[in-house]
Amino acid sequence: MQEADGHAAWQPLLAWYEGPDMSGEISKTLQTKPWSLCLQSTGNANKHTIDFTLYMDQLRELGREEREETLTDLFLDSILDPRYEVTFANCCLREHITIHECIKAIRKHENVIIRENLSE
Repeated sequence: MQEADGHAAWQPLLAWYEGPDMSGEISKTLQTKPWSLCLQSTGNANKHTIDFTLYMDQLRELGREEREETLTDLFLDSILDPRYEVTFANCCLREHITIHECIKAIRKHENVIIRENLSE
């Protein structure tokens, strides 16, 4: 009777899932995620910014991050909710704005919208 060696069985699986083939497939999938995100008027800005940040961080961990300017443009282009027009315009008009500054501005505006809704 042969003994089961869990460690020996685990190593090929680990090599596959953490290897270059699977990492490449995962990064291809992840690279399309930020492009598909959109903040519509029925959406939640907080969830949108968390999702965008999550995908951005996952790509960075895989060594497939986008340039700061690309991420900033991509994030701003994903804001389709007309309630954020002023914040969107302010971010677009600023030279050398970072993705984190844009996310912070949208979150601040979201807090204003929430407070206005609560006071009504």
